[in-house]
Amino acid sequence: MYLGVADVEPMEARDTTIHLNDAVRFLEEQHQWDHLGEDGQAIRKLLNSREQHGEMDEFEIWERHLSQGLTFPFLAKVSDFQKPGSLTSYEAEFYVQGLAGVDDPYGVIAIVTTSISSPECTDSAGMKGGFISRLFSKFHSREPVTRKFALCDLDAVDSNSENHKQLRLYSIWYSNR
Repeated sequence: MYLGVADVEPMEARDTTIHLNDAVRFLEEQHQWDHLGEDGQAIRKLLNSREQHGEMDEFEIWERHLSQGLTFPFLAKVSDFQKPGSLTSYEAEFYVQGLAGVDDPYGVIAIVTTSISSPECTDSAGMKGGFISRLFSKFHSREPVTRKFALCDLDAVDSNSENHKQLRLYSIWYSNR
């Protein structure tokens, strides 16, 4: 069937711009995580199960979910490169003791306990515990240190644990929000 220009009559728009924007927002909320497959389905289920109004609300949803879903304490490591002054490579593994709340823009904040030990260094005469070791130990305590750290940059050491799965899901959401 073919209609010519004379066969079509103009009509009033049945939807307003407000209706259009509402429909687009609804569809975006329903499908914004689809590209992540099963992980996206789990994220959508968590976030759409409660009414939220903004990013801080979503951070708080994640904090409640993780505080119930994670088993504390657990052994963790830094999963992303960090700027100087934060947890570093000589603190390869540490314990996550709990959650300290949420902070914009860092998200859920973890309480971590780390024990810093100085590397075994030798001095120019080949003696262990030389000048470098003494200098290093002067600036770094051997006592456990408790810090707050962004949970999205941590990964559970036990890759088969439920903690690993929960942290991975949170990190995926955080990276794609």
